[in-house]
Amino acid sequence: MLDRSLATCEAIQINVLEYFLEDPSNIECKQGEDAMLTCKIRAKSPSVKWSKGGNALIPNEKCKMSNDGIEHKLILKNADSSDSGEYCVEVGKASKKLQLKVIEYFLEDPSNIECKQGEDAMLTCKIRAKSPSVKWSKGGNALIPNEKCKMSNDGIEPSNHICNETLIQVDSRRITDES
Repeated sequence: MLDRSLATCEAIQINVLEYFLEDPSNIECKQGEDAMLTCKIRAKSPSVKWSKGGNALIPNEKCKMSNDGIEHKLILKNADSSDSGEYCVEVGKASKKLQLKVIEYFLEDPSNIECKQGEDAMLTCKIRAKSPSVKWSKGGNALIPNEKCKMSNDGIEPSNHICNETLIQVDSRRITDES
């Protein structure tokens, strides 16, 4: 004979089980990398919905969503500072929050400078330690160290010492001379 009180108790326990198998973790990634937010959800749970700042996220070129059984992923391609913030993953009426922090390489933006033709121009940028190497360009062409162009790396301040150059483009910022 079936004990109905036990069956009712088990049914109640099943209904109140959490959809999440574990709490999602906060994530840090470097600027330009793909950020992957993950959560593990019980099988046969309602569909997973992701949001940021109260706005539902929709899959597109930058934002990919996938699941492999119990593991659900939100992948943000080529992460930048605008991707940093609080994200929410919802399953049915249950939700969990997690933070994404995108670590930027530049500690401060390079500044425009002016110099007269024939004078030396010193360009500097400050980047975070363990950033990729700095590459400078002029007119879309990579600058290569030579007798007119000297480059150095002084701790966190890679610099580019340009001699006798009149127009240089670095990170879409123009440096012009006064004739």
